[in-house]
Amino acid sequence: GISSFYSAMAEDPATPEDAKKYLQEKINSARQLQNGIQLREKTISRIAQLLVSSQQEYLGGGELKPLAMKDIADKIGHDESTVSRAVKDKYMQTPRGLIPFRAFFSNGDDIVKSQIREIVEDEDKSKPLSDDAIAKILEERGTQAARRTIAKYRDQLGIPSSARRKEL
Repeated sequence: GISSFYSAMAEDPATPEDAKKYLQEKINSARQLQNGIQLREKTISRIAQLLVSSQQEYLGGGELKPLAMKDIADKIGHDESTVSRAVKDKYMQTPRGLIPFRAFFSNGDDIVKSQIREIVEDEDKSKPLSDDAIAKILEERGTQAARRTIAKYRDQLGIPSSARRKEL
């Protein structure tokens, strides 16, 4: 806490006014810092609780569920940037070892890439889907991605164009 010595000094009538003003500024600054730290601790704790509850399967040895920072941000009533800063360089001790907080979140790009891979794996090989068709399927599933984004991700995944995927 804040030193009782300095608090008493700031209240003491014998303390010169300029010194009182200086002490009051420093005491207020210290209180703001304490409040900021408490708020940050509370935010990190709420994020940790939500991650643990939503990733029970993963913590038990299963697969990591796709989880966006925005989802956590919405649940705790903060911006995504606040969540991002709060989890930066933070780790959680779990049954699976020490895990960076960031590892619990899937990158939105990774989710879209896995959906593209899945769509292409399930397509009719005699009539492969165009990037536009893949975009429409993703949209039906609630994921917005432009055709050129699909093409970029498909290339990154090493999936050839629809013309090259065609099997007779």
